[in-house]
Formats: sequence, structure tokens, C-alpha cells
Amino acid sequence: MIIEIYVNGELILSKQSIRFLSDNQAMTLGGAANNQGLFSGRVYDLVLTERAFNKEEVKDLYNGERRIVTAIKKSAELIMFTNSYATV
Repeated sequence: MIIEIYVNGELILSKQSIRFLSDNQAMTLGGAANNQGLFSGRVYDLVLTERAFNKEEVKDLYNGERRIVTAIKKSAELIMFTNSYATV
């Protein structure tokens, strides 16, 4: 799994991760699981996708030229998000 973080449309971090989330493991955004290094500020847009976007797609999203279309399915205790990439 590759994690990429963009700020204002610019890639600031790209990291290969060998850890995968299990069904019973909490996911922490904005800090470490041990409550260290907590983020102070606001996250205006957060996108979790089933595939990585390329740099052009991220720029298009940032500039408002494309948008994410999200479908949400709930089955028992599982909520599944499916993202599509669409031209505005």
C-alpha cells in the first residue's frame, strides 16, 4: 500500500507501507495511535480511495476541474465507499 499526502494540490509525502488495517483495528488520522504527535488544525478535504490517483488527477481535483463521485453501501456492520473520478 502506498500512502501519499497532498497539501494544496502538491505532493508532500509518499510512503510505502507494509502495514494493513485489520477488521478490528482502529485507523488514526492526524496523529499516532498512542495519542502522540496529534494534528492541530483543520482538514477541509479528505479522500480515501480504492486506487491511487496520479499527480494530474490530484491537480484536477484541487483546481476543481474534476470531482469525486461517492457511492456508499451498508451491509450489516460494513460500510463500503466506492469512489469514481468524474470530469466537472
